[in-house]
Amino acid sequence: TTLCFDKPKKSTSKDFAERTRSALENEGVSPTDDDVLVIQALTKVARKPGSAADEFREFFERRAEQLETDVSLFVEWEEFVHGRRVECTDLSQGIFKCLHRSVRGLSPHEPAYVVLEGKQQSKPNSFIEMSQRACEYFERAYGALEAKTKKKIQFSRTLICNYSSDVLPKIKDKPKFKGSSKTGRATTLNFLVLGRHLPIEWICRRGMRCKRSELLMRLFQSAGQTGRCGCERSRRQSPVRF
Repeated sequence: TTLCFDKPKKSTSKDFAERTRSALENEGVSPTDDDVLVIQALTKVARKPGSAADEFREFFERRAEQLETDVSLFVEWEEFVHGRRVECTDLSQGIFKCLHRSVRGLSPHEPAYVVLEGKQQSKPNSFIEMSQRACEYFERAYGALEAKTKKKIQFSRTLICNYSSDVLPKIKDKPKFKGSSKTGRATTLNFLVLGRHLPIEWICRRGMRCKRSELLMRLFQSAGQTGRCGCERSRRQSPVRF
């Protein structure tokens, strides 16, 4: 399981720990003994993307609401826990890149499916500042992906796949509705991409047979999507955002 996020300027260990403590206290939360131990440990660990130990992951899940009040801090926490962000304008290619990073070493005999967990997309008001055209495009292009792939690709915690029926009627007449906005924030959707038991070898080197294209093409051809492995090209893995 991996989430890939934009790479901000990284804080020092001491500053990261202090900002984490402040995020809790600014929201009126008194750190528990477990919280204090985690914050102290932050000053002693190297925060490589996706390397967080269980105690840090549990802290992040427990205190995500408070950490979100400091956007740059929250992004650093997400990178520490989940890994760097993947950016894409085509959802299929974004999933390819996420899977490429996240599923090494899994059993080749388990069924394959991918879960796209929406970030801040579970309520109609979550879309009130989103571009209407962008959301409608996503719904048309990818809304039926779960059904067409027979749930090999699944969506959770998001209303985007039913935007026109479950979201737009509830927000379009509100004063804060900004459906015509074209800003980056208004045209961006963020997902946590979870790979589950994918039957494929992901360690790929030039000259070796790549096995990931076979699975990915099966996944996306059934949904009318196209894509390719990309192993023939050496790309820097950039910090899925759609």
